[in-house]
Amino acid sequence: MRESGFRMTDGALERSAPRAATGYRIARASDPRALEARLSDDRPFSAYALGHLEPELLPQTEFWTADGPAGPATVMHSRALGYVTVTVGSAEGVHAILQLHPGHRAGYLSTGAPEHIEAIARTHEVADTLTMERMSVTAFSFVDAPRPEGHEVRRLRGHDAPRINSLYALDGAPSRYGAETIERAVYYGAMDGDRLVAVAGTHIVS
Repeated sequence: MRESGFRMTDGALERSAPRAATGYRIARASDPRALEARLSDDRPFSAYALGHLEPELLPQTEFWTADGPAGPATVMHSRALGYVTVTVGSAEGVHAILQLHPGHRAGYLSTGAPEHIEAIARTHEVADTLTMERMSVTAFSFVDAPRPEGHEVRRLRGHDAPRINSLYALDGAPSRYGAETIERAVYYGAMDGDRLVAVAGTHIVS
């Protein structure tokens, strides 16, 4: 199954922002079970935030919730794997949270719906937006693809981080994956001799 409409952006906090939206109850949330239940309406969309409920990531992560007239929303700010933000739920709820709890001065919007971009832009400067597709698979739907002849496919480890960064940088944007992140993650790569030519995987395991 492929989920489309995801955007990833760079954002910087605006110095002047309008007053917070009225009619919303904003609260800090820290109970993993309550957060998982709140984020589970659309687990593929919320996968990145759900991964940050893991014990080693949660202490470096803040979750804020909003409940109000346009529906609930959740915003995650984390520094566990770089300065990232995730926005889930109603756009007005996202806006209400960000006005009070904008997060890092500059960071990366890892997951947000297209309708969130306008709401985020009311408090932050948003640049370099990308429309992404998120893919999900189960043990029952997975089909092993034939390996290309002459290419080795292997699990990538921490010492492969420079290769991964070099490959990702071909798109024109810098990549800064560290060895620790790759070692903890699940990444596989196709090798052409000593050269990494393709990568697939995730750096969130939950």
